[in-house]
Amino acid sequence: MKPMVLFVDDDEMMRELVSYQLSDAGYNVLTAEDGKEGLKFFRHYKPQMVISDINMPEMDGIQLLKMIREISKETKIIIVSASDSFETAVKVMKMGACDYLEKPFSLEVLVNSVEEILNNKVQAANGI
Repeated sequence: MKPMVLFVDDDEMMRELVSYQLSDAGYNVLTAEDGKEGLKFFRHYKPQMVISDINMPEMDGIQLLKMIREISKETKIIIVSASDSFETAVKVMKMGACDYLEKPFSLEVLVNSVEEILNNKVQAANGI
């Protein structure tokens, strides 16, 4: 069985699409609708990877990334965002994200990124 992936996004349709695509690729997928729920699921299920949107109510993706990094340096993290801010991409990579994808992204690109990262073909900017 492939690793567990937690996808956090406040867009229900996006959660469904990504969950279906990653499940179809063989991953065990959990979804959360915001950062607070994502953090709760992260603590309980300890997924190997978290994919999170940045702009969400309650707790945004940057806050979630920071909290996850305080708990685990090993968890692989991909940040997705509708904003194409170069500064934000650099910031999250320096915080330990393994990849940054701009929405809308191809589901194939997302699955390829997940597989490359989990197979240790790509390392985070900080060497994790």
